[in-house]
Amino acid sequence: MDNLGVGACQLRGNINHFKTDSGEREWKGSFSFIQGADTQFGMIDSYIYKMEDPQWEKEVILTEAAIKQINQMNPKPKFFVVCGDMLDAMPYKENNSIQLRNNQYLAFVDVFKLLDPEIKLVCVCGNHDVGDTPTVETIEKYRTDFGPDYFSFWCGGVKFVVLNSQYFKSAEFVPEELIKHDEFMKTIPDSSAKHIG
Repeated sequence: MDNLGVGACQLRGNINHFKTDSGEREWKGSFSFIQGADTQFGMIDSYIYKMEDPQWEKEVILTEAAIKQINQMNPKPKFFVVCGDMLDAMPYKENNSIQLRNNQYLAFVDVFKLLDPEIKLVCVCGNHDVGDTPTVETIEKYRTDFGPDYFSFWCGGVKFVVLNSQYFKSAEFVPEELIKHDEFMKTIPDSSAKHIG
């Protein structure tokens, strides 16, 4: 398995923990989680410094600092959700962005190896992850690298739902995916869930 595949297995394994552990459906008391967004490896050089050959050391340093703080929390958060734009390079084949994106992805995987294994990483796609106008190829690339682009999971007795908002913006090249996404949304209500007041 190549390095891209190894990273994908690690990232998908995080969310699978919540999907397969039936004990997560039970409320056991208060818990915390961390929400972040736009790690966007490569953005600072691309958008602020307008560099044609962007690097991402700055984003790596910032992400490592955040992970260090998160790892030191007590009690530990159950998960760290990154809400979109994990990488800066768009997932299209134009302008050699695929190799740039793959390199950013490998750096992302390496950095998140620093996250305490008790804290699961949950990735949510953004436009830089599936494209402003998603295609079958960009959705498959995201799923291969990060896992599902929409899903629900239970954690600590709370049901969390992740949607792919790019389908609402532009699904012209993926109408079948929009239909599947809409069908998924109908499954969100859960009659077996209990409200604890």
